[in-house]
Amino acid sequence: MQSSNALTAPHVFVAIATAGLVGEVAFEIYAWLISPHLFDVVLQPSNLVIALAAKLAGLQLTHAIAFPVHFLIGSLGFGAFVYGISLLFSAERVWLPGLVAGVILWFVAQGILAPFIGRSFMMDFGAYTQSSFVGHVGMTLLMARVLAVVLSYFRGRGVGPRGWGDTDHGGNSL
Repeated sequence: MQSSNALTAPHVFVAIATAGLVGEVAFEIYAWLISPHLFDVVLQPSNLVIALAAKLAGLQLTHAIAFPVHFLIGSLGFGAFVYGISLLFSAERVWLPGLVAGVILWFVAQGILAPFIGRSFMMDFGAYTQSSFVGHVGMTLLMARVLAVVLSYFRGRGVGPRGWGDTDHGGNSL
């Protein structure tokens, strides 16, 4: 029997999916509309998916397939990653899990996966890598905040213990 103080798996999943969806949509808006004006590059993470699929499985994916694959990974995978990182931090530091997760995801994309598919390490720290940093960190900061709000909503309805995601004790705002 579950305690009324425990978040259920569906509550956590809804929080992760909501935060992931909001963050990934914001990332795509940034990648396609804002990055070209700030850095003169369009971020196209679907190219990474295409290259990884070709290298790892010999598959030739189109952008029409690679885009939703990255979107799904970004929404659910990155949302879950931010949630997992958030479990390591106190409730007063909502922004910190977002920052840490964003830096890690950026480094994985530019420092590990880019060289794996044949690009230079951190793509020579050029405009694409700089824009990618802004996009990944911005996305995960937003995800962390949305997670906090959704988890707080569930806890405010009597679901789950007080803790990370609570918004009524002042110290966790972005």
